Formats: sequence, C-alpha cells, structure tokens
Amino acid sequence: KTDEIVSFTVLENGNTNPKSIVMYNEKARTLLLAKVDSETKEYVGGSKLRIRSEDGTFDKIIITSSKAMKVENLKNGNYIISEVESAPHYELSTEKINITINNDSSSEILVESSSDPLKKVSINCLDSETISNITGAEIMVRDINRNEEVKRFVTTNSEYILELPYGLYEIEEIKSPKGYLI
Repeated sequence: KTDEIVSFTVLENGNTNPKSIVMYNEKARTLLLAKVDSETKEYVGGSKLRIRSEDGTFDKIIITSSKAMKVENLKNGNYIISEVESAPHYELSTEKINITINNDSSSEILVESSSDPLKKVSINCLDSETISNITGAEIMVRDINRNEEVKRFVTTNSEYILELPYGLYEIEEIKSPKGYLI
C-alpha cells in the first residue's frame, strides 16, 4: 500500500487527465528473529525481544521459541532490536542490534541475539564439627564488580541453589543461627 493519494479526472470523451497514473509500492520485508544460547548455539524459547523503528512508527514485542520467529511487513527504515525479558535460566542481554532495511535488503533477514546461560551455584552453611547443614543462617551474595547485593536468603537443612551470570561474587553470613558464631 502506498501512502500517496493520486488525484485524476475522467473526461467526457473517456480519457483521463493525467493520461497515465503510476503508483509505486515498496516491497515489505520480513525479519526472522531468534535468541541463541551462546554456548550451544541452539535457539532459546521464552525471551521477549522488542523490535522498534527508529522513527517510532513500529514497535512490537515477540516471544522467542525453538525456531526463528517472523516479524512481517516491515517498511524501509532503521530498526532497533533489544531483549526486554530473558528466557528462564539465561542472562538478560544488554545488546542493542541496529538494522537497516532498504530496497537492497533481501525479503527475509535473520537476526540472532545471543545470551549466556546462567550458572548454578550450590551454597551450604555447615556445622564445622558435624559437617551437616545448619538452618537459620542469613546469607548475602554480592556482585563484586557492580558492588551490588544479588541475593539474601536464610539457610535450611538443604543446599540453596542460586543461578548467576558469569562474574565475580562474594558471600557473607549476615546473621548466625542460635548457638553459632559468625
């Protein structure tokens, strides 16, 4: 569909003024968007990717799956693709992908955004003599590089599993359970 409105006149003798009417439509493009595991290179489902035109006329969120997802009928222009919500067990990507669609672009364009899977960390608070789990210790995990608290929890009689992105962390016992020292 063209946005241009063309006026013309049909004359009594059957001719038109102007004699010839030509309208040009640009070809719509399709983006294929996918989220990729940075280690296995497999497609990851459950991420929310946002594709937005630079001029603000197009803004859509898609949820990824185990195959590339189609975003159809895109006009020529500049687009920004970003992740707004990560898939479970994956780090949120801060990468912004800029793409330009023009008359020279192929009709289908594949864009892949990758993320690192989160790593499982097992945390236990153990009695130094019996080597059994202690219930009731308050523990804090901090990201050293961002100087930011990541998680605070109270220990139970089993291990605590935490999923974290790559990085440098420290763990601190904030409060010891009754009968124990920090």
